[in-house]
Amino acid sequence: MKNIIKKISEFYSDLAAQVKKHDMAFKLILAFFLFLTVFYLSTNRFRKEQFDLKVGDIAPYDIKIKRNIEYVDYIKTEEKRKDLISKISPVFSFDLGILEEEKKKVDAFFDKVLEIDNEFDPFERKIEQAKSIKLMKDANLLKILFLNFKENNFRNKAKEVLTKIYNAGVTDLDPESITSLGQTGNIIKIYNNEQGEEISIRARLDDLYYLKTINYFEVVKSIYSSLRWDKVQFLNVYVKRHVRPNLLYDKKLTDEKIVNAIGLVKPVGMKLKKGQVIVRYGEEISESDFKILKEVVKYSSETSVIRGYFVVLLALFILSLLIFKIYSPAIFNNLKTFLFLLSFIFIAVLLTYLFPNFNSFLKVKILSSFYIPIGGFAILIHQLTNYATSFWVLLFISILSMFLVGFNFVDFIIILLIGFSAVILSGKLKKRIYMWYLGLLIGLFYSVLNLGMTGIMNFSEEQFLNSLLMGFVNGIISIIISMGLYPLFEYFFNMLTEYKLMELSDLNLPIMKRLLIEGPGTYNHSILVANMAETATLAIGANSLLARVGGYYHDIGKLENPEYFIENQFGDDNKHQKIKPSISSSIVKSHVKYGEELAGKLKVPIEIINIIKEHHGTTMISFFYRKALEDVKSGKSEKQDMHTYKYEGPMPTSKEAAIIMLADSVEAASRALKNPSYTRLQNMVRELINERFLDGQLDDCSLTLMDLKKIEESFSHVLSAMFHTRIEYPDQNQIKKLENEN
Repeated sequence: MKNIIKKISEFYSDLAAQVKKHDMAFKLILAFFLFLTVFYLSTNRFRKEQFDLKVGDIAPYDIKIKRNIEYVDYIKTEEKRKDLISKISPVFSFDLGILEEEKKKVDAFFDKVLEIDNEFDPFERKIEQAKSIKLMKDANLLKILFLNFKENNFRNKAKEVLTKIYNAGVTDLDPESITSLGQTGNIIKIYNNEQGEEISIRARLDDLYYLKTINYFEVVKSIYSSLRWDKVQFLNVYVKRHVRPNLLYDKKLTDEKIVNAIGLVKPVGMKLKKGQVIVRYGEEISESDFKILKEVVKYSSETSVIRGYFVVLLALFILSLLIFKIYSPAIFNNLKTFLFLLSFIFIAVLLTYLFPNFNSFLKVKILSSFYIPIGGFAILIHQLTNYATSFWVLLFISILSMFLVGFNFVDFIIILLIGFSAVILSGKLKKRIYMWYLGLLIGLFYSVLNLGMTGIMNFSEEQFLNSLLMGFVNGIISIIISMGLYPLFEYFFNMLTEYKLMELSDLNLPIMKRLLIEGPGTYNHSILVANMAETATLAIGANSLLARVGGYYHDIGKLENPEYFIENQFGDDNKHQKIKPSISSSIVKSHVKYGEELAGKLKVPIEIINIIKEHHGTTMISFFYRKALEDVKSGKSEKQDMHTYKYEGPMPTSKEAAIIMLADSVEAASRALKNPSYTRLQNMVRELINERFLDGQLDDCSLTLMDLKKIEESFSHVLSAMFHTRIEYPDQNQIKKLENEN
């Protein structure tokens, strides 16, 4: 797991390095992404604000129209279209040619019967002949046919029956299927007349013949009511052989009629006036009420309200970026810090959007601000930045929360008060256990605000108790969030925090042990510089812990060539005696560059890396420069460039870096001081500080003359304690001799 986190961190660092060249564009892109996220979440909540209610719920308040609205009622428009479609009769193509084809078959049948019907032949022979040519299989029906053939014109009767059936229309669909195509009770029959003209006839469904359910017996009887039963039976069976569908459903023509009809339907417009009550308090929300609510919310999400959200939010983001650019350039210009702030705000916005959803689990609703863990955001941002940044960011988040949970000014005030209180109190934390005390304090603040809201907003007893409970839960959740996210932000963004500094101040770290072993003189020098710097920063109110850690790490670059530095040289072996002053100068200067690289590999915060880079400023390496000048004078070398013997800088940009510079030079100079009395130490300190001041090395930091005076006094006291004199302890043999004499 540790390796995974490490790889993620390395990837993040590489990504930051790649965008460094175009960091302004990258910052604006990320800020715009955050803007779009907030815009979507805020408008999404706005679109859904009415959908906390559903059909059957009791309205908790009068639900009114906030502005005049004209919209298309798509539901009623669709109902109107469906009603029109249901009144469109399905179209069938009517084939009159089938009747003529079947009549010809009837003629052919009876022509064959006429050939067989010989009056001298017995019935049995006629029946056998009819069967042999497959006229009909049923002997009884053939007998009826031949017995009555001459006196009854079956040919014409069959044609009459078929004519009646086919003229009415025969379909292989059932009535239910036709009704599903159109509920008018009619169909449109379309056919072409002899002149080729298309004729449309409306027909009732009851007048049609359905192939599967035709009662041929009834049809025959309806035409020939006095016809004897056996003759009706023959026609009943015979006609059935010649009936097939002549009405075929024409889907294409039917759909064309539907499309043409729909095109004529005008949208149903609805008008709602501002102040109009949709549902009154205490009334049950009906299906029609809910439909109106949906349409109102849908309309609102598509009108100037959303555009207004966009403009106001965009203006807020632009204003915030300008404020940070003008009043906090160090934060805005630092890509790492800027990314941290955007990430922090993104997480805060997401949690602010999600947490109030728990309100839906309570029967009695409470203010959304009691769900938002603003205390956790406040503690976290203050521990990772400073007071000014914390207040700006909290104000920004508080304003955003109004968009995310609805424009409730009471929620805004509560969020702002809790957030600012948490920032102020978190500055007093000295131990981590105090975080839990702060969580209880946040819960107590919520309780006090709850009492006030109960009086102002007339909370019910249940609302009061729910708010009281949620306030203390919020305090605990705030601490969990701050403690949980704190190490993640600290690690991924390599933030300088008090806890990070405490970890780096551990002298048992591998880098410190290595310095102790490979450069013991540098190690002792660093410890003394750290002590001096810490005391001085306490005197002027700067970051003493940063100064101490900066003192420990300021010379780690000497690990590259520890033997080339005087504090690590023992005896008379001085390696600089064998090389040119210019080379010695390059070796000495390189410890700054190497220290910066080593600190980067150790993932040390940038503030400490800056101390390493700046602790020599652009000062002169005077010892080797003087030696070079002597060599030039004696003719051993040519004229030297002064800049070869100067550190490359930059000069200190922070109070802590400047104090490390002064402590470093003072501690080194004190080693060469003979008879270091307090007065001589004080004069030396004053002289070195004035030298750096007049050289312009302190121009880029914010130290004042009063600060320099306090630093001088602090250094003098520390050095005098280091070089204090001790009494000479008597020899033990002398003591024993005196004892014997007495």
